[in-house]
Amino acid sequence: MAIQHGLFLVYLSLLLLPLCMAKATTIHQGEAQAQAHALLQWKSTLLNSTSLSSWSHANPTCSWFGVICGVSGHVTDLEAEGCSLRGTLDALCSSKLSSLLTINFDNNDLVGAIPVNISMFPSLYLLVLSTNNLVGPIPYQLRELRHLRYLDLSSNRLSGPVPRSLSMLTMLHYLKLGQNNLSGEIPEELGLMHRLEELELNTNSLGGPIPASLGKLRMLASMDLSDNDLCSTLPPELGNLTRLSYMDLSFNKLHGGLPRTFSMMSKMYMFLAGNNNLSGNSIPLEFFTNWTTISSFDIANNSFTGSIPPEIGQWENLGELFLSGNSFMGAIPIELGSSVFLYTLDLASNQLNNGIPSEIGNLTSLDFLDLSSNQLEGEIPAINPEADATYIVLSGNKFTSIRDWSFCQLPSLQFLDLSNNRLSGVIPSCLWSMQTLEYLDLSGNSFDGEVTIPIGNSNSSSNTAVAASF
Repeated sequence: MAIQHGLFLVYLSLLLLPLCMAKATTIHQGEAQAQAHALLQWKSTLLNSTSLSSWSHANPTCSWFGVICGVSGHVTDLEAEGCSLRGTLDALCSSKLSSLLTINFDNNDLVGAIPVNISMFPSLYLLVLSTNNLVGPIPYQLRELRHLRYLDLSSNRLSGPVPRSLSMLTMLHYLKLGQNNLSGEIPEELGLMHRLEELELNTNSLGGPIPASLGKLRMLASMDLSDNDLCSTLPPELGNLTRLSYMDLSFNKLHGGLPRTFSMMSKMYMFLAGNNNLSGNSIPLEFFTNWTTISSFDIANNSFTGSIPPEIGQWENLGELFLSGNSFMGAIPIELGSSVFLYTLDLASNQLNNGIPSEIGNLTSLDFLDLSSNQLEGEIPAINPEADATYIVLSGNKFTSIRDWSFCQLPSLQFLDLSNNRLSGVIPSCLWSMQTLEYLDLSGNSFDGEVTIPIGNSNSSSNTAVAASF
């Protein structure tokens, strides 16, 4: 949503920009013909240009599909998203098109390298070449596009390093290079891009440390460095990013603890740092005080220890909590029962003990609950029948009983795993009348009596997979 909003603001600015940059006189006929010829020359190199059928000398250039002209008549914008264009960009780069302000060729089939003479568009304000099949390095000549505000080269097959020269694009607000094959380290020089609001370098092969200089990007609202090979501690300087609301550091090799300075990022909405080598004695208490808008918190599959602080109940807007795959111990805080917006709770594969607080069963927004592979014991509490739960996994614990078998009353339940506990007694027949249930595992317990699954019952779920050995 933030991305779309940012792109909208860029386009809104562009509506006004031609009025400011237009020449006093209208375009000369010869110049207009030269622009048309340049565009048709590029079209002739494309293997698939069906969507550009209106590009013809028979039609005015400014009426062509995807072509927008400024008040002076110069071609200022090329917008051809999802048009199945196939070919290279080489022939497009012409001095005849130096009036271009925006190029948006998202989601096509463009191939080859990004031309080094892309610098022929000195007034370019927005360049979007995402979701294509571009290869090769990011040309350092991009540094010549000093007016550039929005650069999106994501979802291609670009390789090589992130050019340090990109830091010369001091007007840039959005830099998106994710989902490529970029390697090397994140340049410290990126910290000089003081207007940057969004930084995406995810899903590459970037290694080395997270530069502390990124803490100078005071306008930054979104940072995605996930799915790389980054190996360092988390720089405390990142806490200076007081406008940051989205941070994704997951799937790297980061180590050390969560810096207390991160609590200064008071606008934090989504914090994702799962699948690293992070450690520490629980979560800094300052996070619970200052992160008042947090909705998603993920530090799963790390090496955190200690107890889950009861202060977590202060996160009133919490919707997702992923703490699985750590070494948290002690009880599940009853304060989580006050998280009325919580729809995903994953505390699996820790060392939690005692029982499940009955307050957890009152969470009506809860959709996903995984408490498996802990040391929880006692009675499984009743689940509010108004809950939207579809996925419940309580396997690999020491539960001995179930209150009221309230699972039967959950109208959306699809997946239920109670295996490898110490449950006993008779399995209620209501389970076989659940219309939505697709998977049921009760194995590894001590249930007794006969199990009779109705056949041909219109109320039963005929596709339910059942694990036996009760």
